Amino acid sequence: MSGGNRSDIPFAAMLCLYNKNVAAEVEEAVFSAFGNQTYPPSQLIVVYDGPIPDNVAAIIDVFSQHNDVVKIIFDHCRGHGAARAAAVSVCKYNWIAIIDADDISMPHRFEKLLDIVARFPQAAVIGGGFVEFEVENGAKTLGHTVNYPVTAQEVRRYLANRSPIAQPTAMLRVAAVKAVGNYQHWFNNEDYYLWIRLASAGYQLLNVSEPLIWFRTNPNLFARRGGVRYWWNEVKLQYFSYESGITTLGRLLSGALIRFIVQVLMPTKLRALFYKRLLRKI
Repeated sequence: MSGGNRSDIPFAAMLCLYNKNVAAEVEEAVFSAFGNQTYPPSQLIVVYDGPIPDNVAAIIDVFSQHNDVVKIIFDHCRGHGAARAAAVSVCKYNWIAIIDADDISMPHRFEKLLDIVARFPQAAVIGGGFVEFEVENGAKTLGHTVNYPVTAQEVRRYLANRSPIAQPTAMLRVAAVKAVGNYQHWFNNEDYYLWIRLASAGYQLLNVSEPLIWFRTNPNLFARRGGVRYWWNEVKLQYFSYESGITTLGRLLSGALIRFIVQVLMPTKLRALFYKRLLRKI
């Protein structure tokens, strides 16, 4: 299927900000997505999810002087689902990409995504891999490279166990996302919840076969992926996946057990080792 070429496909990017964002990281994220791209977005949609630091707001104000920027400002923090839904709702383009406020887009990121958009214009979501990095004393250290299944069939199979799209890399077809009810709240899993709804509605989810961003990690990353509340919300999401015809009862039950061991019983350091050394090889 051909949808033209990538130069014919204008698109927006969304950036959701909140009170804990770091100005230097936001500046780097925005520059990498607009100033250092072979095919940059046509517009930036920024959602202030409640009050944000003054120095972060100043970065957006300066960027707005020379770029097409739409601001959506919430008077209090409503969460990722509501923030991303607001950006999708006002987007005037057919496609919208996600920029995370602490990650760095590789220079070819959108060029690679638009290549797939041009070939598969009816896909709903297109993502890609990432390279982890940490910053210590101002020095960046690269970590693991993480890639995801590429074809629609491979993504669908992967979806039965866990999220098959790295949200910080993703580009979304606006009409498809709106058709299934847009982003909605699901504790720490608003993206996975959306992917399940899209797949169960018959939409294709695809990935580029290479990394698209440098993904910032820190010690809190794996702490956030633990605890009874995190586990229970993942179990409920897997049950929704089962009801939607995506996963099986056997996978639901085995997944709930494995997640309980990893997310509830394991200490954070051991959980981090599990994610890095074992889970990504399954």
